[in-house]
Amino acid sequence: MSMHYTHVLRSVATGLVFAAASVSLHAEMIVGYDIGTLVDTSDTDVAGVAPNAGITAGDLTVVGLTRNLGGSQDDHFVFKDWKNADQGAASQAYFTFSIRVANGTKLDLTNLVYTARASNGGPREMGLYWSVDNYAVPLGRFSIGGNSNLSVDMDLSATETVLGSGQTIEFRLIKIGTERADGTEGIRGHGTAWIRDEEDGPDFILSGSVRHTARIPEPGSYALLAGCLALTSVIVRRRR
Repeated sequence: MSMHYTHVLRSVATGLVFAAASVSLHAEMIVGYDIGTLVDTSDTDVAGVAPNAGITAGDLTVVGLTRNLGGSQDDHFVFKDWKNADQGAASQAYFTFSIRVANGTKLDLTNLVYTARASNGGPREMGLYWSVDNYAVPLGRFSIGGNSNLSVDMDLSATETVLGSGQTIEFRLIKIGTERADGTEGIRGHGTAWIRDEEDGPDFILSGSVRHTARIPEPGSYALLAGCLALTSVIVRRRR
């Protein structure tokens, strides 16, 4: 009987140690950008917020694009000059943001959420690419109608798991093809694509789940472990 409870004691201790050392989190915001934090109408960078330990956010910004100003567009992240015909890694016009994934962190993406808009002469189809495969294949894609808002909820659940090694991963929103949002061919130089500012808090959100494979237990975890071991020890002594 004594051997049986000694085995129980060891099993409890082992289970608690593994529970403290490897923590899985449900899908939540990995990085978010609040377009409403823009102060100057000429700003082209939005600071990111990354609430999970092990993830550091880079800015949301643009490459090869010009901020379009005037009227209601002042309150949104609106850019023109999407006419460049190059695609994927060769593209010279895109929205971009990045995250740094710390060593010992595993990341699984679930979705990208934001409200998109394009002018009639802006890009109709857009895709999300990342540096992991050198922007070769879109992780997801969507089509925008001219001068209408689109609630984007891009499914990224099939994306491969990221094993953190301190690397920085860049994401790019790039147009696909040269079709205009109004369905005609040939994106105009003044055609725009938007990331809209909808309300307080992040407007552009990349979500997923984070697991820390080498996490040091918190003091509370040690206290819980000590209490369980003490209780199990009392049971063993009584059985003897």
